[in-house]
Amino acid sequence: MSANPALGGHDRILAAEYVAGLLEPAERQSFQLRLNTEPALRDEVRFWEERLMPLTDEIASLTPPKSVLTSIENRIFPQPATPTSWTQSLFFWRSLSVASLAAFVLAATLYVGAVHKATNTPTQTLVAELSGPQQLVKLAVLYDSQKGEIKFNRVSGAPVSGRDFELWLIEGKNAPVSLGILPAQTSGIIKVSDTLKSKLASSVLAISDEPTGGSPTGQPTGQVLATGAMNSI
Repeated sequence: MSANPALGGHDRILAAEYVAGLLEPAERQSFQLRLNTEPALRDEVRFWEERLMPLTDEIASLTPPKSVLTSIENRIFPQPATPTSWTQSLFFWRSLSVASLAAFVLAATLYVGAVHKATNTPTQTLVAELSGPQQLVKLAVLYDSQKGEIKFNRVSGAPVSGRDFELWLIEGKNAPVSLGILPAQTSGIIKVSDTLKSKLASSVLAISDEPTGGSPTGQPTGQVLATGAMNSI
């Protein structure tokens, strides 16, 4: 599946990543420069845009049941520091539309199909969309088990001076485990430790606002700004 079957497999994957917004800033800039001089690459980008952009047209919005909010609250904050802060951090679960997540899952599915076709290498791929109140913080996440990497694209939100965003993994009723500090750039890669790779498929991810360098306690100390469940594709 390609606009130009003669185009190399690596370039087809780059075009899919570009349209899905998964390239790192330097990669994206380099790819955009190539688009100015390579018509076949522009055709491949249009190929993906024509297939990915209409995917949200017929996706209906819906509100998750109240049980979803209760489950997330129990998983992330078994002993919440303050009821007010916790209510605010998960307010979006009361009105979250699944349209954007569904679109991202569909886009990632097509991307993974291109990867498999180009490399013939089986891999488990997980996706998630992390959102917060009024969409002030929004993060798209794709996990590649073969590379042990979380590739992220922060659509909105940035830490203020003297603060960092920290990414957490919550498996079942276990306490959150840090996956690391989110880099300052809007997109990038986080390596997942061997001890956590097997836990991602059944986890919820969360972003908290922490002091520079991350939580000093090993647990979230600041406001939880966004959460999202991992989904297999």
